[in-house]
Amino acid sequence: MGRQGTPQIAIADWQDVPTLNEHEICRQYLKAAGCATILVDPRALEYPRWASVGGRFSRDIIYKRVLISEMIQRMGVDNPIVHAVATAP
Repeated sequence: MGRQGTPQIAIADWQDVPTLNEHEICRQYLKAAGCATILVDPRALEYPRWASVGGRFSRDIIYKRVLISEMIQRMGVDNPIVHAVATAP
């Protein structure tokens, strides 16, 4: 769980999608509910701390908005989200 006892959430999608404003509405809702939430481009994620963003935000939950097929096409199979799914318990 997050440092404050509530989950920290990363909403992952490309920076240039037209639905970014919808993700911002979700981020604001989750923040109002007490969950630290960020919007992040999948290319900014790190592995093995697969949803750490620059070492300053470590997530408990990632809401993946990107299509796996598109993510692999853009980033290849050696990317943080694929690694996290492959190593999940």
